[in-house]
Amino acid sequence: MDAKITKLRLSRMLSYDWIKIVAFAVVAIIVWTLVFTMTATRITPAQEFTVMNYIGNVSNGYTGFHTIYQQSYKDGIYSHEVIELKDYDLASSAEYAGTMMEAYVATDDGDVIFAADVLYPDFTYKDKDGTEQKGTYLDALLMGYRYSLYNLDLEDEKGFFKQMEKYLANYYVGGDFKSEAAVLNTEKIKSDFLARIERTGDKRYKTDEKLQAGIKGENERIVKYRNALLEFYGYLEEGIISLTKKEFSVMGSMGVSEIKGTYAINLCPNELTMKNLYKTAAYVGTEKDENGVEQNVLMAKDMNICIFDMPGTEEGFQYEPLLFINYVIRNSMTVAENSGN
Repeated sequence: MDAKITKLRLSRMLSYDWIKIVAFAVVAIIVWTLVFTMTATRITPAQEFTVMNYIGNVSNGYTGFHTIYQQSYKDGIYSHEVIELKDYDLASSAEYAGTMMEAYVATDDGDVIFAADVLYPDFTYKDKDGTEQKGTYLDALLMGYRYSLYNLDLEDEKGFFKQMEKYLANYYVGGDFKSEAAVLNTEKIKSDFLARIERTGDKRYKTDEKLQAGIKGENERIVKYRNALLEFYGYLEEGIISLTKKEFSVMGSMGVSEIKGTYAINLCPNELTMKNLYKTAAYVGTEKDENGVEQNVLMAKDMNICIFDMPGTEEGFQYEPLLFINYVIRNSMTVAENSGN
């Protein structure tokens, strides 16, 4: 049998089978893509830290909003779990803010958001009596997304801070994490860490060296959370920051909606104390110059920050935002002190 390959035979084969060859190539590419996608390690919500800038604030091109979280990563403030940072500037595209927020919340994408508790000129609502009221930017945020934010009431057993206290007590001997003599329960941390790796199938800790580094990172994470909570309580006691409690009603198409609770932290109740917060998060306000003429200036008075309660976040890592919040506070105060003003 003559099986010699000639140009004529090759051309005939290609003329009859080219569709099959192309189809095989396409199928091979699709299969390879699916295999790669399904086996690749994905970033989890706990491994991302996302900062948002709400409408009404100055776009990040004019403040340090875009860069402060990058610097915070360089300064190593987060736990070992955070490996990617993102920022969403809703202030630069206010007309699409609602659509963007819905998408972020639906995909568990978000950790903290800056929102000013100052008058929103274009925003009004009707209360339960049908009376038209003026609201703030923070009010507008709460009306739409309060159910996606943490309750920050210090005394609420289901709130952010009480839950964080319970979480920390679980990893300190005798539950004592507040005293200077607090002792870390390293065995408990290790066992829970190993259980989490097995449950989630985390592929980052296949070697003993990486596993030991992970256990060390877990110990450091718990210590960071403990120090962050005590530091935050200190800022509250000193009056450097405060918690913002809201209580009002809104008449909507589905009836009256009551908005009641503590959903935000006022980072700047006093501009003299947090003098340089405006370099991170700000809105345009007015003040009179020495001649009594009003000038537009960047301000941060009553700039608030809210913490998202995203159900997709691995249990325990929802306390990462407090590391960032403390960093913002420290940065604003330190810069102010060093400036000599």
